[in-house]
Amino acid sequence: MATATKKTNPTSLAEQIRAKESETLASINAAREAAEQAEERAEETQTEAHQAEAKADNLRAAFGRGEAEASAEEFAAALANVERTSLLAEGTKRKADQLKRAVPHVGKRLAEVVAPIVGRTLPGVPVVATFTKPDAPSSVEGLPLLAVVEQVCTANKSGALSGTVELHYFRTAVHVQPDPRNVETAFMEQGFGLRSITGLGHRSIGDVRVDILRLDVAYAYEAAPVIAARVDEKAAEFIARGVASTFIMNAPIPAAADAMIQRSDDGRELYGKGLAVRILGGRVEKVPAASDGVRRHVVDVAFEWRFTRIGNVGRLNHSDITKTLQAVEESYAGQLIPNAGVIEKVERFVPEADDKATQTRAHTEGVTAHGFRFVVASREQ
Repeated sequence: MATATKKTNPTSLAEQIRAKESETLASINAAREAAEQAEERAEETQTEAHQAEAKADNLRAAFGRGEAEASAEEFAAALANVERTSLLAEGTKRKADQLKRAVPHVGKRLAEVVAPIVGRTLPGVPVVATFTKPDAPSSVEGLPLLAVVEQVCTANKSGALSGTVELHYFRTAVHVQPDPRNVETAFMEQGFGLRSITGLGHRSIGDVRVDILRLDVAYAYEAAPVIAARVDEKAAEFIARGVASTFIMNAPIPAAADAMIQRSDDGRELYGKGLAVRILGGRVEKVPAASDGVRRHVVDVAFEWRFTRIGNVGRLNHSDITKTLQAVEESYAGQLIPNAGVIEKVERFVPEADDKATQTRAHTEGVTAHGFRFVVASREQ
């Protein structure tokens, strides 16, 4: 005799969230199909409405030319059909919009990016990224827990994300409330942008406390963002210009009157703070595909720099140069390069001279060359 398998209910809050996600995913196909069918019907009725209007216009034009082949009944029917199809088009469009809004959002891309950032503000608290609003638990078992609930997520072509998430913090009376200022600081330190943080209140359900914050995220990105564009020499040129500008900005030289960075006519040389930085070029090499599904490219950029001020004022010594190069390296580590990806690794290298003439020029004119090698991670659509 077969033994029936007993279905166990999820006990912890994290398990309840996962179970609710599974239920939503199981029902989403039917909701999407209904919305698609309603949209198709709305398009059909819109076409019918245009055709009815065109027929009525043709009859009007015929009457205006003195042609009386159509009867009054036919004309009245045409006008009535215009009203009928117009109302149908409006109604089916409204129904299609309602069904589209009823399709639950099941993405977690933004929530998964935000979760570790806000998790830093509550050390030791488990964080769950989800697309479903969790129900308040009936007991304090498994608390505290922070649920990052994604509501809206938009991804642009450059790889950046924006949208809205809610933070649902389930705790007991002994745990402190989340501080919005700490969340803002965590975003700023990560290089992400927030438009606003809105408190949605606090609730007490028995011994369980619930704090809810809504984050309007202006700018965030994944460790390997989805990039539609092909990573090529244009990306290398973009990075090279940024490196040259960052080198000037971080050089410990008084800005004086030449604080603003200017660019040469060909765009390959930048000037500022008594320095001229010329881009020598960039190279992109695709790394063989990895098992993690991440697309990686190695981007090499090189530049040379020289002083433009006369005299010894504002000169860089060896220590200054080392610190400036280190600042450039640190400023790029982990950053999103639009249309390329996120920089996983940064290394410095010394560009090889093309010939002896280049080496002589560097020695006689005080021209120094440097190179940076970036490993850039992304995913294809």
